[in-house]
Amino acid sequence: RICVKLLGALRAQPTPCGLFLGPTGCGKTSAARWVMAAHSCHLIRARDLASSSKRHGLGEGYPPEVERARERGLLVIDDVGSEGSDVATIQDVLDWRYSRCYPTLVTTGLTDAELQQHLGVAYYRRIVDQHVMRNDGTEFPVLIVDCHEVSK
Repeated sequence: RICVKLLGALRAQPTPCGLFLGPTGCGKTSAARWVMAAHSCHLIRARDLASSSKRHGLGEGYPPEVERARERGLLVIDDVGSEGSDVATIQDVLDWRYSRCYPTLVTTGLTDAELQQHLGVAYYRRIVDQHVMRNDGTEFPVLIVDCHEVSK
């Protein structure tokens, strides 16, 4: 079930770039999957991405999860904040993708202020200030929807 505000925003502005904030059960992941149906993309849970470096041997390059997250056309990072304080890998992926203008969609149960504090303002801006070009030379809009104060 997707919150009415999120569903309306997606219908009005379908885009592969965005940030969906809201409490558990409001439909952030379902909405992200709706975007995924319209675009070829890859979804990874934030906690899996963050822990991938711990499971990977030193000196072996980047873990496969990080390589996929860096290189996929559209990436959905689901449930940022669930990984705890280990945000370095997520920051690295956000920075890599931002510098190459790759579209990224992030979902989180954190509030806007909590997400800025969690990731750091510079990495938060890499989500909300994406500059991804369409085939016609215009930029995709960045869709930011906060369902924290909206009834379902």
